[in-house]
Amino acid sequence: MYVGFIKRHMPRLLSQVNRDADLITYGSCDRNYWHQSIRDFSSAILQQACLSLALVWRTDFPGNIWYGSANVREWAAAALRYMGKIQLPDGSFNEYYPNEHSFPATAFNLFAGCRAYRLLELGDEEVLATLGRAADWLCAHDETKTCNQQAAAIAGLYRFYGMTGRREILEAAERKLEALLALYSQEGWFPEQGGADIGYSSVTLDMLTEVYEESGDGRLRSVLGGMVDFLSHFVHPDGTIGGEYGSRNTVYFLPSGLETCVRLGIRRETASAMIDRLFGKDAGESFMDSVDDRYLSHYVMHSFLRALAGYTPRKPSPEKLPYETIHSRYYPEAGLMTRCTGAYYAVVSLRKGGLVKVYRGDEEVLNDCGYRVPWGKGRTAVTNWLNPDLAGRCEGDSLEISGRMTLVKPRTQNPRYHVLLRLAALVRGARLRDDIKRMTIFQKASCSVRFARKVTFLPDGVRIRDTIDNPTGRAVLRAPNVSLRLVASAKFFSRSDLLPYGRENYGAARRLSVVRSLRIRDGKAEVTEEAEREDAAIRAGGAAERRG
Repeated sequence: MYVGFIKRHMPRLLSQVNRDADLITYGSCDRNYWHQSIRDFSSAILQQACLSLALVWRTDFPGNIWYGSANVREWAAAALRYMGKIQLPDGSFNEYYPNEHSFPATAFNLFAGCRAYRLLELGDEEVLATLGRAADWLCAHDETKTCNQQAAAIAGLYRFYGMTGRREILEAAERKLEALLALYSQEGWFPEQGGADIGYSSVTLDMLTEVYEESGDGRLRSVLGGMVDFLSHFVHPDGTIGGEYGSRNTVYFLPSGLETCVRLGIRRETASAMIDRLFGKDAGESFMDSVDDRYLSHYVMHSFLRALAGYTPRKPSPEKLPYETIHSRYYPEAGLMTRCTGAYYAVVSLRKGGLVKVYRGDEEVLNDCGYRVPWGKGRTAVTNWLNPDLAGRCEGDSLEISGRMTLVKPRTQNPRYHVLLRLAALVRGARLRDDIKRMTIFQKASCSVRFARKVTFLPDGVRIRDTIDNPTGRAVLRAPNVSLRLVASAKFFSRSDLLPYGRENYGAARRLSVVRSLRIRDGKAEVTEEAEREDAAIRAGGAAERRG
């Protein structure tokens, strides 16, 4: 369990680390900086690789060529020491640009740094001072919109308190935990930039299991159990999880939190069944193989290594996951529904315009992400933007969603932007982060194009009926499965990318009606579509049909 992934990708992670002790950048984990020279600073969040190196050095498993290596231990220590070289005077770190004062870089580095320090048994006062400055900065700062980062800060502070016994650190950790628990939805999730996200929930679960083990706070048992139950509904029949319907579109999942829940007896059989389905294949293809170098160095690899270190051999879980049982589960706060009829398993996101994902057996057969309207000047109107203003309701076998399309302008990088970004960072400092998020992640501009979608669940299929009122006369296109929302940890390759979603252009219809029907017949999936344009009074696309 987990060994195959670690052995496949540990060489990739080691290649990110500067292992030349004669260079002043020795210990930097940002290959784009120290080797490729295409970045003018070392992104600090990548220094979490120190924990991966410390763990692979300490963990004995078959084929671990790095176990007990003096070189690996020294590289881990060098990565820890390099943290101090790139730390800002106030104790924070930069992630995306100079003078950023990044909360996640500081939070995750504190957690990873404390754990690596203990594993390596360093006794290095300079490294301890670096971690202390990071802890002090986190005591004075909070993150409430991306809860996984706050959870990481709490985990790091508890770890640092365990190393130093500083009472003010414990008090800050307890205060932050109290504030974080107030954000918990009883449905089993914490908010991630406006909604529930599956991949980032796995990060929060990972960090909160660490907090529970350090603090012993009894409230966390029920929270962790609720999170496991919620997440179990989004394990797909093909062994993947999450994706387009989450608030941040993530398609990865960290294993350590689930493994710790198994060990602690928190929803043990459910967590074990999830692990078996998501990570049970110790070799060969894994949906996690598409994670890029950045997130491999970030927290993915050390989560796999921590999961392996805490793993105990056990029999496969007898519990069936929701996709294996006939059910209908609606989460009104998250705006998510899962449904299994026996013929298919489906997920729908009401808060993202009624995005629909359907599986027949272990094959994904439909991924309907709605529509786009190109607006000009780099802007695009979309139906699948996370939008709290959409009207949605669930009644019996149908869901209805309606509202205005959201106008989005993805940012394209250029030299002028980077120069202005650095100048603004000098003036605004840490306050610039919120400005950038408002301009990119939290875009809320609505436009004059309105849409309504009704999703009807049938015993053997799904029917989607759409109406679009388009007074602009601009062309209406079917949306691909890649979101325009800016999320660094999204858009990794997934099997959904291979679906022939079609790039249907419905033309400049003033009013468009589209009905897509998925039927499961004789074990095969058949998708048919009919479209009517009011201005042309013709039927288009009626012959468009897919069989699988």
